[in-house]
Amino acid sequence: MRVFVTGATGFVGTAVTQELLKAGHTVLGLVRSEASAEKLKAAGGEPLRGSIENLDLLKRAASECDGTIHLAFNHDFSQFEKNCTDDLKAIETIGEVLEGTGKPFITTSGTLGLKSRPLGTEDEMRDPKSSPRTPAEIKTIELASKGVRSAVLRLAPSTHGDGDRGFVHMLITKAKENGASWYVGEGTQRWSAVHRSDAARLYVLVLEKGIAGHAYHAVADQGITTKEIAEVIGRHLNVPTESKSVAEASSHLGFIAWALSVDSPTSSEKTQKEVGWTPTHWTDLIARLKDNQEQAHPAQPRRPRLVPASRRHHEAPSPAPQSPSKLNPTSRKEPTSRHDPIAITSHATPTSNSSQNNVLVVPLLPHRRRLSSQPQPEPGPRAPLAIGIHRAQHPVMRRLPRYLAALARPPAGHNARAPRESLGCLDGGGEGVGRVAARAE
Repeated sequence: MRVFVTGATGFVGTAVTQELLKAGHTVLGLVRSEASAEKLKAAGGEPLRGSIENLDLLKRAASECDGTIHLAFNHDFSQFEKNCTDDLKAIETIGEVLEGTGKPFITTSGTLGLKSRPLGTEDEMRDPKSSPRTPAEIKTIELASKGVRSAVLRLAPSTHGDGDRGFVHMLITKAKENGASWYVGEGTQRWSAVHRSDAARLYVLVLEKGIAGHAYHAVADQGITTKEIAEVIGRHLNVPTESKSVAEASSHLGFIAWALSVDSPTSSEKTQKEVGWTPTHWTDLIARLKDNQEQAHPAQPRRPRLVPASRRHHEAPSPAPQSPSKLNPTSRKEPTSRHDPIAITSHATPTSNSSQNNVLVVPLLPHRRRLSSQPQPEPGPRAPLAIGIHRAQHPVMRRLPRYLAALARPPAGHNARAPRESLGCLDGGGEGVGRVAARAE
Protein backbone atom coordinates (compact mmCIF):
# COMPACT_ATOMS: atom_id res chain seq x y z
CA MET A 1 0.00 0.00 0.00
CA ARG A 2 0.95 3.60 -0.50
CA VAL A 3 0.25 5.16 2.89
CA PHE A 4 -0.20 8.85 3.71
CA VAL A 5 1.26 9.55 7.18
CA THR A 6 0.83 12.88 8.95
CA GLY A 7 3.54 13.57 11.52
CA ALA A 8 5.79 11.09 9.72
CA THR A 9 9.00 12.32 11.39
CA GLY A 10 7.65 12.81 14.91
CA PHE A 11 8.54 10.69 17.93
CA VAL A 12 6.00 7.95 17.11
CA GLY A 13 5.74 8.81 13.40
CA THR A 14 9.42 7.99 12.78
CA ALA A 15 8.93 4.49 14.18
CA VAL A 16 5.67 4.04 12.23
CA THR A 17 7.41 5.03 8.99
CA GLN A 18 10.15 2.47 9.64
CA GLU A 19 7.62 -0.29 10.34
CA LEU A 20 5.60 0.53 7.22
CA LEU A 21 8.69 0.39 5.02
CA LYS A 22 9.79 -2.83 6.69
CA ALA A 23 6.38 -4.34 5.92
CA GLY A 24 6.77 -3.48 2.22
CA HIS A 25 4.56 -0.37 2.09
CA THR A 26 5.56 3.00 0.66
CA VAL A 27 5.19 6.21 2.64
CA LEU A 28 4.07 9.70 1.67
CA GLY A 29 4.84 11.72 4.78
CA LEU A 30 3.55 15.16 5.77
CA VAL A 31 6.46 17.25 7.13
CA ARG A 32 6.73 20.88 8.15
CA SER A 33 10.41 21.64 7.62
CA GLU A 34 13.20 21.00 5.15
CA ALA A 35 15.18 19.17 7.87
CA SER A 36 12.25 16.80 8.41
CA ALA A 37 11.94 16.30 4.66
CA GLU A 38 15.59 15.26 4.43
CA LYS A 39 15.14 12.94 7.40
CA LEU A 40 12.19 11.22 5.73
CA LYS A 41 14.05 10.89 2.43
CA ALA A 42 16.97 9.28 4.21
CA ALA A 43 14.58 6.77 5.80
CA GLY A 44 13.15 5.83 2.41
CA GLY A 45 9.91 7.83 2.44
CA GLU A 46 8.55 10.57 0.18
CA PRO A 47 8.16 13.96 1.92
CA LEU A 48 5.22 16.32 1.42
CA ARG A 49 5.81 19.80 2.83
CA GLY A 50 2.86 21.30 4.69
CA SER A 51 0.81 21.13 7.90
CA ILE A 52 -2.56 19.77 9.03
CA GLU A 53 -3.95 23.29 8.75
CA ASN A 54 -3.56 23.07 4.96
CA LEU A 55 -6.83 21.20 4.36
CA ASP A 56 -6.64 21.11 0.55
CA LEU A 57 -3.23 19.46 0.79
CA LEU A 58 -4.66 16.82 3.16
CA LYS A 59 -7.51 16.04 0.73
CA ARG A 60 -5.21 15.56 -2.23
CA ALA A 61 -2.72 13.38 -0.38
CA ALA A 62 -5.37 11.14 1.21
CA SER A 63 -7.20 10.65 -2.09
CA GLU A 64 -3.98 9.65 -3.88
CA CYS A 65 -2.96 7.02 -1.33
CA ASP A 66 -4.36 3.60 -0.40
CA GLY A 67 -4.55 4.33 3.31
CA THR A 68 -3.97 7.11 5.84
CA ILE A 69 -2.45 7.19 9.32
CA HIS A 70 -3.02 10.46 11.17
CA LEU A 71 -0.39 11.11 13.84
CA ALA A 72 0.27 14.85 13.66
CA PHE A 73 -0.74 16.83 16.73
CA ASN A 74 0.55 20.05 18.26
CA HIS A 75 1.68 19.21 21.82
CA ASP A 76 1.83 22.80 22.99
CA PHE A 77 -0.52 22.34 25.95
CA SER A 78 -0.80 26.08 26.53
CA GLN A 79 -3.22 26.10 23.57
CA PHE A 80 -4.58 22.59 23.95
CA GLU A 81 -8.18 23.38 22.96
CA LYS A 82 -7.07 25.07 19.72
CA ASN A 83 -4.85 22.10 18.89
CA CYS A 84 -7.78 19.73 19.43
CA THR A 85 -9.95 21.84 17.13
CA ASP A 86 -7.29 21.72 14.38
CA ASP A 87 -7.04 17.96 14.85
CA LEU A 88 -10.80 17.52 14.46
CA LYS A 89 -10.85 19.63 11.27
CA ALA A 90 -8.07 17.51 9.74
CA ILE A 91 -9.96 14.28 10.53
CA GLU A 92 -13.21 15.64 9.08
CA THR A 93 -11.40 16.76 5.90
CA ILE A 94 -9.64 13.45 5.30
CA GLY A 95 -12.78 11.49 6.20
CA GLU A 96 -14.85 13.45 3.71
CA VAL A 97 -12.59 12.55 0.78
CA LEU A 98 -12.42 8.89 1.84
CA GLU A 99 -16.18 8.31 2.19
CA GLY A 100 -17.34 5.27 0.24
CA THR A 101 -13.82 4.15 -0.67
CA GLY A 102 -13.37 1.48 2.00
CA LYS A 103 -9.81 2.72 2.49
CA PRO A 104 -8.26 2.39 5.95
CA PHE A 105 -8.01 5.56 8.01
CA ILE A 106 -6.28 5.34 11.40
CA THR A 107 -6.42 8.27 13.81
CA THR A 108 -4.70 8.75 17.16
CA SER A 109 -6.08 9.33 20.64
CA GLY A 110 -5.07 8.34 24.18
CA THR A 111 -6.13 5.96 26.94
CA LEU A 112 -5.79 8.54 29.72
CA GLY A 113 -9.18 9.36 31.16
CA LEU A 114 -10.89 6.07 30.36
CA LYS A 115 -12.87 4.83 33.34
CA SER A 116 -11.30 1.86 35.09
CA ARG A 117 -13.72 -0.94 36.04
CA PRO A 118 -11.17 -2.33 36.95
CA LEU A 119 -9.41 -1.64 33.60
CA GLY A 120 -10.31 0.62 30.71
CA THR A 121 -11.17 -1.40 27.62
CA GLU A 122 -11.34 -0.85 23.86
CA ASP A 123 -15.16 -0.91 23.91
CA GLU A 124 -15.43 2.07 26.24
CA MET A 125 -16.37 5.39 24.70
CA ARG A 126 -15.71 8.65 26.46
CA ASP A 127 -18.26 11.30 27.29
CA PRO A 128 -18.01 13.95 24.53
CA LYS A 129 -17.49 16.59 27.22
CA SER A 130 -14.74 14.70 29.07
CA SER A 131 -11.90 16.13 26.97
CA PRO A 132 -11.47 18.58 24.05
CA ARG A 133 -9.94 15.70 22.08
CA THR A 134 -12.90 13.33 22.48
CA PRO A 135 -14.94 14.71 19.51
CA ALA A 136 -12.13 13.70 17.11
CA GLU A 137 -12.29 10.13 18.38
CA ILE A 138 -16.07 10.05 18.02
CA LYS A 139 -15.85 11.45 14.48
CA THR A 140 -13.42 8.68 13.48
CA ILE A 141 -15.79 5.96 14.71
CA GLU A 142 -18.72 7.59 12.87
CA LEU A 143 -16.83 7.47 9.55
CA ALA A 144 -17.14 3.65 9.63
CA SER A 145 -20.84 4.04 8.78
CA LYS A 146 -19.89 6.09 5.68
CA GLY A 147 -17.78 3.53 3.88
CA VAL A 148 -14.43 4.27 5.52
CA ARG A 149 -12.46 1.55 7.30
CA SER A 150 -11.73 3.94 10.11
CA ALA A 151 -10.28 3.02 13.49
CA VAL A 152 -8.88 4.82 16.53
CA LEU A 153 -5.56 3.84 18.04
CA ARG A 154 -5.30 4.96 21.67
CA LEU A 155 -1.76 5.48 22.90
CA ALA A 156 -0.76 4.93 26.54
CA PRO A 157 0.07 8.16 28.44
CA SER A 158 3.66 6.96 28.65
CA THR A 159 4.68 6.03 25.13
CA HIS A 160 8.39 5.77 25.77
CA GLY A 161 11.59 5.16 23.87
CA ASP A 162 14.77 6.92 22.80
CA GLY A 163 14.07 10.62 22.30
CA ASP A 164 10.92 10.51 24.47
CA ARG A 165 9.25 13.94 24.77
CA GLY A 166 6.03 12.78 26.41
CA PHE A 167 4.67 13.00 29.93
CA VAL A 168 7.63 11.30 31.62
CA HIS A 169 10.05 13.64 29.86
CA MET A 170 7.96 16.59 31.06
CA LEU A 171 8.07 15.27 34.64
CA ILE A 172 11.85 14.96 34.45
CA THR A 173 12.16 18.51 33.13
CA LYS A 174 9.92 19.90 35.88
CA ALA A 175 11.80 17.95 38.56
CA LYS A 176 15.03 19.61 37.41
CA GLU A 177 13.39 23.04 37.56
CA ASN A 178 11.70 22.53 40.94
CA GLY A 179 14.47 20.58 42.65
CA ALA A 180 11.98 17.84 43.57
CA SER A 181 10.07 15.05 41.83
CA TRP A 182 6.34 15.50 42.43
CA TYR A 183 3.31 13.29 42.38
CA VAL A 184 -0.30 14.18 43.23
CA GLY A 185 -2.04 13.01 46.39
CA GLU A 186 -0.99 9.55 47.51
CA GLY A 187 0.43 8.74 44.09
CA THR A 188 -1.78 5.67 43.65
CA GLN A 189 -3.09 6.91 40.29
CA ARG A 190 -2.01 4.52 37.53
CA TRP A 191 -0.75 5.16 34.02
CA SER A 192 -0.48 2.59 31.27
CA ALA A 193 2.68 2.47 29.16
CA VAL A 194 4.07 1.14 25.88
CA HIS A 195 7.31 1.34 23.93
CA ARG A 196 7.00 3.35 20.74
CA SER A 197 8.37 0.47 18.63
CA ASP A 198 5.50 -1.75 19.78
CA ALA A 199 3.01 1.06 19.19
CA ALA A 200 4.39 1.58 15.67
CA ARG A 201 3.97 -2.09 14.86
CA LEU A 202 0.38 -1.91 16.06
CA TYR A 203 -0.38 0.97 13.66
CA VAL A 204 0.72 -1.25 10.77
CA LEU A 205 -1.36 -4.20 11.98
CA VAL A 206 -4.47 -2.03 12.40
CA LEU A 207 -3.89 -0.57 8.92
CA GLU A 208 -3.77 -4.06 7.45
CA LYS A 209 -6.26 -5.95 9.65
CA GLY A 210 -8.23 -3.39 11.65
CA ILE A 211 -12.04 -3.55 11.78
CA ALA A 212 -14.01 -0.44 10.84
CA GLY A 213 -15.39 1.46 13.82
CA HIS A 214 -13.15 -0.23 16.40
CA ALA A 215 -10.75 1.26 18.92
CA TYR A 216 -7.37 -0.33 19.65
CA HIS A 217 -5.10 0.09 22.65
CA ALA A 218 -1.33 0.43 22.40
CA VAL A 219 -0.71 -0.74 25.98
CA ALA A 220 2.00 -3.04 27.38
CA ASP A 221 2.02 -2.05 31.08
CA GLN A 222 -1.59 -1.91 32.26
CA GLY A 223 -0.96 0.37 35.21
CA ILE A 224 2.06 1.93 36.94
CA THR A 225 1.52 4.26 39.91
CA THR A 226 2.60 7.84 39.44
CA LYS A 227 4.44 7.64 42.77
CA GLU A 228 6.67 4.85 41.39
CA ILE A 229 7.49 7.00 38.37
CA ALA A 230 8.23 10.03 40.56
CA GLU A 231 10.50 7.98 42.84
CA VAL A 232 12.59 6.66 39.96
CA ILE A 233 12.94 10.18 38.56
CA GLY A 234 13.92 11.46 42.03
CA ARG A 235 16.66 8.84 42.38
CA HIS A 236 17.81 9.53 38.83
CA LEU A 237 18.20 13.26 39.51
CA ASN A 238 19.18 12.88 43.19
CA VAL A 239 16.26 15.10 44.30
CA PRO A 240 13.56 14.42 46.91
CA THR A 241 10.20 12.92 45.98
CA GLU A 242 7.25 14.97 47.26
CA SER A 243 3.46 14.74 47.29
CA LYS A 244 1.45 17.80 46.19
CA SER A 245 -2.22 18.63 45.92
CA VAL A 246 -3.70 19.15 42.45
CA ALA A 247 -3.80 22.92 43.08
CA GLU A 248 -0.15 23.03 44.17
CA ALA A 249 0.98 20.86 41.26
CA SER A 250 -1.04 22.89 38.74
CA SER A 251 0.80 26.10 39.64
CA HIS A 252 4.13 24.55 38.64
CA LEU A 253 3.33 21.65 36.31
CA GLY A 254 0.43 23.08 34.32
CA PHE A 255 -1.49 20.60 32.19
CA ILE A 256 0.48 17.60 33.38
CA ALA A 257 -0.85 18.08 36.92
CA TRP A 258 -4.25 16.97 35.59
CA ALA A 259 -2.64 13.90 33.99
CA LEU A 260 -0.98 13.02 37.31
CA SER A 261 -4.33 13.17 39.09
CA VAL A 262 -6.06 10.68 36.74
CA ASP A 263 -6.22 6.97 37.60
CA SER A 264 -6.47 5.19 34.26
CA PRO A 265 -5.18 1.59 34.16
CA THR A 266 -5.94 0.11 30.74
CA SER A 267 -6.17 -3.27 29.06
CA SER A 268 -5.10 -4.23 25.53
CA GLU A 269 -6.37 -7.81 25.64
CA LYS A 270 -8.93 -7.34 22.89
CA THR A 271 -6.39 -5.53 20.68
CA GLN A 272 -3.87 -8.32 21.00
CA LYS A 273 -6.40 -10.99 20.08
CA GLU A 274 -8.02 -9.07 17.21
CA VAL A 275 -4.93 -8.12 15.21
CA GLY A 276 -2.34 -10.53 16.64
CA TRP A 277 -0.25 -7.88 18.38
CA THR A 278 2.19 -8.72 21.18
CA PRO A 279 4.37 -6.02 22.79
CA THR A 280 8.00 -7.11 23.01
CA HIS A 281 10.11 -3.98 23.59
CA TRP A 282 10.69 -2.99 27.22
CA THR A 283 7.28 -4.01 28.53
CA ASP A 284 8.21 -2.61 31.96
CA LEU A 285 8.41 1.21 32.09
CA ILE A 286 9.98 1.26 35.56
CA ALA A 287 12.71 -1.15 34.44
CA ARG A 288 13.43 1.08 31.45
CA LEU A 289 13.61 4.21 33.60
CA LYS A 290 16.02 2.46 35.96
CA ASP A 291 18.11 1.33 33.01
CA ASN A 292 18.27 4.89 31.71
CA GLN A 293 19.30 5.99 35.21
CA GLU A 294 22.18 3.51 35.21
CA GLN A 295 23.30 4.65 31.76
CA ALA A 296 23.18 8.30 32.81
CA HIS A 297 24.99 7.51 36.06
CA PRO A 298 27.17 4.45 35.42
CA ALA A 299 28.29 2.58 38.47
CA GLN A 300 31.61 3.87 39.77
CA PRO A 301 34.46 1.39 40.17
CA ARG A 302 34.31 -0.13 43.60
CA ARG A 303 37.07 0.53 46.06
CA PRO A 304 39.38 -2.40 46.78
CA ARG A 305 37.71 -4.79 49.17
CA LEU A 306 39.63 -6.32 52.02
CA VAL A 307 39.25 -10.08 52.09
CA PRO A 308 40.80 -12.68 54.41
CA ALA A 309 44.17 -13.91 53.24
CA SER A 310 42.82 -17.44 53.31
CA ARG A 311 40.52 -16.53 50.38
CA ARG A 312 43.32 -15.28 48.10
CA HIS A 313 42.77 -17.91 45.41
CA HIS A 314 44.57 -15.88 42.74
CA GLU A 315 48.06 -15.93 44.29
CA ALA A 316 50.60 -18.67 44.86
CA PRO A 317 50.46 -20.64 48.11
CA SER A 318 52.31 -18.91 50.90
CA PRO A 319 53.13 -19.87 54.48
CA ALA A 320 50.38 -19.46 57.02
CA PRO A 321 50.29 -15.91 58.43
CA GLN A 322 52.10 -15.39 61.70
CA SER A 323 51.06 -13.18 64.54
CA PRO A 324 53.03 -9.92 64.97
CA SER A 325 54.87 -11.35 67.96
CA LYS A 326 56.35 -14.15 65.83
CA LEU A 327 57.54 -12.02 62.94
CA ASN A 328 60.59 -10.73 64.86
CA PRO A 329 60.98 -12.86 67.97
CA THR A 330 64.45 -11.56 68.82
CA SER A 331 63.49 -7.90 68.77
CA ARG A 332 60.54 -8.14 71.18
CA LYS A 333 58.88 -10.72 73.32
CA GLU A 334 55.42 -9.16 73.20
CA PRO A 335 53.72 -7.31 70.32
CA THR A 336 53.88 -3.53 70.69
CA SER A 337 52.13 -2.51 67.48
CA ARG A 338 48.46 -1.77 67.80
CA HIS A 339 47.82 -2.59 64.15
CA ASP A 340 47.77 -5.89 62.34
CA PRO A 341 49.71 -6.34 59.12
CA ILE A 342 47.96 -6.61 55.78
CA ALA A 343 49.08 -8.51 52.72
CA ILE A 344 49.05 -6.41 49.56
CA THR A 345 48.98 -8.54 46.46
CA SER A 346 49.56 -7.33 42.92
CA HIS A 347 48.13 -9.07 39.84
CA ALA A 348 51.52 -10.36 38.66
CA THR A 349 51.54 -13.98 37.57
CA PRO A 350 52.26 -16.11 40.64
CA THR A 351 55.20 -18.47 40.59
CA SER A 352 56.21 -21.45 42.61
CA ASN A 353 59.20 -19.54 44.00
CA SER A 354 58.07 -18.10 47.32
CA SER A 355 60.59 -15.26 46.99
CA GLN A 356 58.75 -14.14 43.86
CA ASN A 357 55.28 -14.54 45.30
CA ASN A 358 54.75 -10.78 44.93
CA VAL A 359 53.20 -10.53 48.38
CA LEU A 360 54.38 -7.99 50.94
CA VAL A 361 53.32 -8.02 54.55
CA VAL A 362 53.15 -4.53 56.09
CA PRO A 363 51.01 -2.97 58.81
CA LEU A 364 48.60 -0.12 58.44
CA LEU A 365 50.02 3.04 60.01
CA PRO A 366 48.44 4.14 63.29
CA HIS A 367 45.48 6.47 62.73
CA ARG A 368 46.04 9.99 64.02
CA ARG A 369 43.14 9.89 66.40
CA ARG A 370 44.86 7.01 68.17
CA LEU A 371 48.11 8.87 68.78
CA SER A 372 48.06 9.35 72.49
CA SER A 373 50.44 9.10 75.43
CA GLN A 374 47.80 7.06 77.26
CA PRO A 375 48.14 3.28 77.13
CA GLN A 376 45.96 1.72 74.46
CA PRO A 377 44.33 -1.70 74.79
CA GLU A 378 45.82 -4.36 72.58
CA PRO A 379 43.42 -5.91 70.03
CA GLY A 380 43.27 -9.66 69.71
CA PRO A 381 45.26 -11.35 66.95
CA ARG A 382 43.70 -11.15 63.49
CA ALA A 383 44.55 -12.89 60.25
CA PRO A 384 46.25 -10.72 57.63
CA LEU A 385 44.00 -9.25 54.95
CA ALA A 386 44.57 -9.28 51.22
CA ILE A 387 43.91 -6.49 48.75
CA GLY A 388 43.88 -7.81 45.20
CA ILE A 389 44.88 -4.57 43.47
CA HIS A 390 47.91 -3.06 41.82
CA ARG A 391 50.40 -1.89 44.43
CA ALA A 392 50.40 1.74 43.32
CA GLN A 393 46.65 2.04 43.87
CA HIS A 394 46.77 1.59 47.64
CA PRO A 395 47.70 4.48 49.99
CA VAL A 396 50.12 2.25 51.92
CA MET A 397 52.01 1.45 48.73
CA ARG A 398 52.65 5.12 48.02
CA ARG A 399 54.61 5.26 51.28
CA LEU A 400 56.38 1.91 50.83
CA PRO A 401 59.59 3.20 49.16
CA ARG A 402 60.82 4.82 52.36
CA TYR A 403 59.80 1.80 54.43
CA LEU A 404 61.68 -0.54 52.12
CA ALA A 405 64.71 1.71 52.25
CA ALA A 406 64.59 1.51 56.02
CA LEU A 407 64.23 -2.24 55.87
CA ALA A 408 67.36 -2.43 53.71
CA ARG A 409 69.39 -0.74 56.46
CA PRO A 410 70.41 -3.32 59.09
CA PRO A 411 69.84 -2.28 62.69
CA ALA A 412 72.78 -1.53 65.01
CA GLY A 413 74.82 -4.60 65.82
CA HIS A 414 73.52 -6.55 62.90
CA ASN A 415 75.86 -9.03 61.23
CA ALA A 416 75.71 -7.95 57.55
CA ARG A 417 77.05 -11.31 56.38
CA ALA A 418 74.23 -13.27 57.98
CA PRO A 419 71.19 -13.91 55.76
CA ARG A 420 67.96 -12.20 56.67
CA GLU A 421 65.09 -14.57 57.24
CA SER A 422 62.33 -12.01 57.44
CA LEU A 423 61.82 -8.47 56.30
CA GLY A 424 60.13 -7.81 59.59
CA CYS A 425 57.29 -5.37 60.16
CA LEU A 426 56.78 -1.71 60.98
CA ASP A 427 56.01 -0.98 64.58
CA GLY A 428 53.58 1.84 65.22
CA GLY A 429 55.37 2.81 68.42
CA GLY A 430 54.22 5.23 71.09
CA GLU A 431 54.49 8.32 68.89
CA GLY A 432 53.13 6.72 65.76
CA VAL A 433 56.48 6.76 63.98
CA GLY A 434 57.45 3.55 62.13
CA ARG A 435 60.44 1.68 63.57
CA VAL A 436 62.10 -1.15 61.75
CA ALA A 437 62.43 -4.35 63.69
CA ALA A 438 64.47 -6.95 61.89
CA ARG A 439 66.50 -9.92 62.90
CA ALA A 440 69.32 -11.96 61.45
CA GLU A 441 70.37 -15.45 62.11
